[in-house]
Amino acid sequence: MKAQWMVEFLLALCVLIVLAVCVPDGLERCLALVNSDQVLFEAQSDDSHQDAGSEIATAEIEARVIELVNQQRRAAGLPPLQPDPTLTEIARTRSQDMLARGYLDHLDPQTGELLFCQLLRARGMQGGGENLFLTDDSSGQVPEVAVTWWASSPTHYQNMVRAQYRRTGVGVAVRSWRVYITQIFL
Repeated sequence: MKAQWMVEFLLALCVLIVLAVCVPDGLERCLALVNSDQVLFEAQSDDSHQDAGSEIATAEIEARVIELVNQQRRAAGLPPLQPDPTLTEIARTRSQDMLARGYLDHLDPQTGELLFCQLLRARGMQGGGENLFLTDDSSGQVPEVAVTWWASSPTHYQNMVRAQYRRTGVGVAVRSWRVYITQIFL
């Protein structure tokens, strides 16, 4: 029993260190987690990339992200982006891959290549943009937090309001407290 507690403690410590170093506002979030009674880990019974019952929530997050991004576009005098099932599939693949391999980056950690570009090319498409977001926010405001963060970043904001983009797909992957969001623009 003592060994299990020590393993859980060390895993939690590693997660806090990674969050503090790799995630925007990570240090503040780590301190908030340390000072709260939140559970950092939940046992996983299988190797799925979604928690049980999260499918409805992920679809709601995906739809809300598109809605909020389209609000940004309307404010900039642009037409709304149209949801595209192929781009949604690519975005979901990207989020699930990052969750499974534990990274957040536009580049593949092994090959250094832009994965979303590879996925687009495999479907006969090219160009486009990608916004990524990772949070442990349990407030229920994940789409709002993601789009607000993107809007505050010049490069991400430009993806949201680039006039030549007409279609989009959003993919969400969730495990326990971790939520990955990918938005693809074309």
